[in-house]
Amino acid sequence: MKKEIRIFSIALLSSLLTLQLSAVPVTMTLAEASSEASAEAWAEADADAEADADVVGNQAERDENVQQYRVEVGEGYRLQPGDTIIIAKTMTHYLTGEEPSEWVYYVRHVIAQVGGKTYPDGILVAGINSWIPYDQAYLAGAAEKTEASEALEQSDRTYVETRQEELGRKTDEEKAEIRRKADEVELEVLKPIDSASEPARTTQDTAAREQKEYVDVRQDMFVPSSSRDTAKQDTPVRPSQWNRFSLGARGGLASLLHATESDLGKWKPGFDVALDLQYAHYWLTKKDHNLGLLVGASVAYSMSSMTTKVDDSFKRETVGGTVEYNVSATEVRERDGEVLLEVPLMFSMISRQGIFLNVGPRFSVPVYAHYKQTMSDDVSVSAYFPEYGVTVPNEPVTGALSDEQKKQPGRWSAAKMNIMLSGELGYEFMLMSGNSLGLGVYANYSVYTLYKNDTSNESLVGVTNPEWNKPAPINVLSATDTYAKGIGYFDIGIKVAYHLNFPKLK
Repeated sequence: MKKEIRIFSIALLSSLLTLQLSAVPVTMTLAEASSEASAEAWAEADADAEADADVVGNQAERDENVQQYRVEVGEGYRLQPGDTIIIAKTMTHYLTGEEPSEWVYYVRHVIAQVGGKTYPDGILVAGINSWIPYDQAYLAGAAEKTEASEALEQSDRTYVETRQEELGRKTDEEKAEIRRKADEVELEVLKPIDSASEPARTTQDTAAREQKEYVDVRQDMFVPSSSRDTAKQDTPVRPSQWNRFSLGARGGLASLLHATESDLGKWKPGFDVALDLQYAHYWLTKKDHNLGLLVGASVAYSMSSMTTKVDDSFKRETVGGTVEYNVSATEVRERDGEVLLEVPLMFSMISRQGIFLNVGPRFSVPVYAHYKQTMSDDVSVSAYFPEYGVTVPNEPVTGALSDEQKKQPGRWSAAKMNIMLSGELGYEFMLMSGNSLGLGVYANYSVYTLYKNDTSNESLVGVTNPEWNKPAPINVLSATDTYAKGIGYFDIGIKVAYHLNFPKLK
């Protein structure tokens, strides 16, 4: 205001001098007088401005470019692998969608990777093996000490101390729980600051905190209000439930557990392979474990074998009298295969360390069953005529096996359904994409089977009554259908699965 008054006074004086030019002798022209007066006025105004600046001092208006200060510091140093950071509390979700547990905000983390194909603007944090946004990390210790890194570390020190104060206000039980979870992944907990004994902050620290608050407000001004409102509305809460779809493959030992009426038959293990498609829904516990239910559908192929000796006797009444038959072989081996459709319904658990366990019933339905049977070379069909005391071995007229019948394929009668107790155990590896890869073992054992077999057949080899001058018809049956009074199922092996994880937010 003083500047305006002085300028106005000098201008008025110039006007008065102009009016008195006729009465008062002058030594300069009107233009010169006016110019000198104006120059004097502006010189005084500049001097007053400098004086005012000295008086205002620290009460000058806030610098409108203050929001760029930390940005410029950040541009001078870019976070890199090996740096120690703390995670900002504004980071409410990992880039993969999951919400972090509270304890992760109170420990020192080490950067494992900066940027990637899936998350070019993300940071992979070691220990917890999770991706966070780049701008949600505060530098607590640079791996490479430079002027730029020290400047960024100094500017972020306030946030570290603030987090230490928060930790100091927690109860002993809460501190112990944070320390326990940090120890599980070998991370260092921040040193808590007791607010009661905290030393007074320096003016520089207070200014830094005020500057941070001002920067946050100023940066928020550059975001359209509609975008800010949408962000607040879309901010998800704790993902207490989530889903997954899995595609897996497994293979190992398997057997139908053939049971025969005599000790001549023995089962031997074979193999099975399967393709699994599964869906699971999980609930997250307070201790970060995952409990859920798993259902799915599987297509499997299984093959196992049974070996037996053959020593069967039976009679036939013919027009020529009674014929007593004996069929013998030191070994008959049948390989039984079946295509199965399976439906698991299991309880599933995934610990926070990555160990998984699935257990429950599995319903298995054979949709196609086939076999291949091989007889030893000494197989024999012998016909004895007791009225004549004559034995006729392996003659077409009384019955003889062809080479094709000694090694023949066919269909056998499988169980209608098996109900099995199923279990899977292993470990999951988290991937950068947020999905996971599971590797483990599996086992299934049938506890109930819908299998019924009639073992009343006279022999593995059936002979029809011979006719005059014609070969006797012979029919070879399945060894399983002939001798097995019961079958079951078991398998054990290795399973690998790829899991597509989808957090389900409330």
